[in-house]
Amino acid sequence: LESLRLVKKGNYKVLRLENFNDDSIETKITKKQAEFIEKVNYVKTKSEFNEFFKIENIDLWEIIKEDFIEIIKNLGKDMIHKNILIQELLHKLKISMVFEWAYTGFEERIVNHEADKKKKPIVFLQHSIIAENSKYDDFLPFQPTLPQNNDRVAVYGNEISEFIKTKNISENNIILSGSPRHDIFFNTKSNTKNENTIVIATSSAF
Repeated sequence: LESLRLVKKGNYKVLRLENFNDDSIETKITKKQAEFIEKVNYVKTKSEFNEFFKIENIDLWEIIKEDFIEIIKNLGKDMIHKNILIQELLHKLKISMVFEWAYTGFEERIVNHEADKKKKPIVFLQHSIIAENSKYDDFLPFQPTLPQNNDRVAVYGNEISEFIKTKNISENNIILSGSPRHDIFFNTKSNTKNENTIVIATSSAF
């Protein structure tokens, strides 16, 4: 309820992709989807495709083929639908800047790609505590941790800023923004001393 009040007070808008659809756009979407389905059906007929689905020389392609192809078709059609509508959104609206919370989703990747083509600035918002352990480096390309392309990144504080610099991110692309959700913990000082307690906080993923 508080979030809705803020949206109303700030006169913000929540965009729906379907608002950018019309008969001509729907025709374009249908055509692109049909072209995609044709390509998928062609791949399905290629016998060498099953080489991707062999484990220890056991061919699994025939077992999963029909379900796998159906999944690819459905996902592909959905991606094409969203891709074209996001292009329309960025074409019709005067977008001056894009703030992104995480780029792992397909919609986020489309928005970033199209905004980058139009030379729109993109600011990537830190949204969690970042694992700074070097053993975690192999996972960084798969996590929304570092900004992509030449995007700027807004981070909570100096420690994360210094960590990101070690990953070849220019200082000019780093914004020290703090965190409205967490700053209160650091701005409040307690006189209580406890030297006998250790708190270990772990994430669900690791």
